[in-house]
Amino acid sequence: MHHARWMAKAIYRLKIFMFRGQFSLSKREIGSLRQICTFIILIYVKVWSTCSVAIQASNNDLQLLKKLLFCPEIQLPVLQKALKKLSAHLWYLDEELAALALFNNNNNNNNVYSI
Repeated sequence: MHHARWMAKAIYRLKIFMFRGQFSLSKREIGSLRQICTFIILIYVKVWSTCSVAIQASNNDLQLLKKLLFCPEIQLPVLQKALKKLSAHLWYLDEELAALALFNNNNNNNNVYSI
């Protein structure tokens, strides 16, 4: 799905969650909305806002993988689907590009090799 179309849907879900008191939603629907909103806020917003910087692409992808693997706030089914989707888009990430991510100065002390 195109990034802009996905972000529009993400914003729509955030709005629904914010105004959930004005809708008749089941507990399951509210729980599902809470899960996707947590994913959007904790993980996806930063990735989406930095995706246009090509020189940082490999580091951004590695940071995203690290967040997906070690984020206790996101429930496992959401993480599994995100990892599956992301793994289909890592075809360009080879050894040389992955090594460049170690030397990126834009990490703000969040190095790829530190957990």
